[in-house]
Amino acid sequence: MTQETKVVLAYKAFDKDLKCRGFQYEIGKTYEHAGKVLACESGFHACENPLDMWTYYPVTDSRFCVVELSGELNREGQDSKIASGRITVKAEIGIPQIVTNAIEFVVDLVKDVKDTETESYYSTQAASGDHSTQAASGYSSTQEINGKHGVAMAAGVGARAKGGGRLLLRTTLG
Repeated sequence: MTQETKVVLAYKAFDKDLKCRGFQYEIGKTYEHAGKVLACESGFHACENPLDMWTYYPVTDSRFCVVELSGELNREGQDSKIASGRITVKAEIGIPQIVTNAIEFVVDLVKDVKDTETESYYSTQAASGDHSTQAASGYSSTQEINGKHGVAMAAGVGARAKGGGRLLLRTTLG
C-alpha cells in the first residue's frame, strides 16, 4: 500500500440510489473524509481501471460515475482501487463509455510500459491470476490471460487476445 497526494481521475460504482456502503452521493458534489485514509478500510474508494468497478458492484443493478479523487490517497495493490480523503462525483456514465474508457486505460498502460515490455512483430505474452492486466502491440501479437476479472488487449494487424481458453479478439486489418 502506498500513500500519495495528487488528483486522480477514477471510476466509482454505486447502488441504484447512488449510495455506496450506505453513504448517499450526488452528482456534482464534493465530499471530505474525516480520519485516516486506508484502502479497503476507510476513505472514499474508486478504481482507475473502469472495469475494476464490476469486481465490487454488479453490472446490471448499479450506477457508474467518473470521480475525481484528491487529498490523501492510498492504494490497495490487488487492482486499481484507491482510497481518498476527498471525492468529487463528476458525471454518471453508462456501459458504452465504461468500455471506451477501459480501452483507453489499457492503451495508456501500453504506452507506459512500451520501453520495458514487448512491442514488436510477433510478440507473445501470457498471464494468469485474478485481476491480471496486459497489453501487446505489433503485427501478429498474441496474448492469453487466465483468472477472474483479467483484462487482455492486443493491437496490430493479425493480433489476437485470448481469455479463458476462448479467442476474444482477432484483428485482420491495420
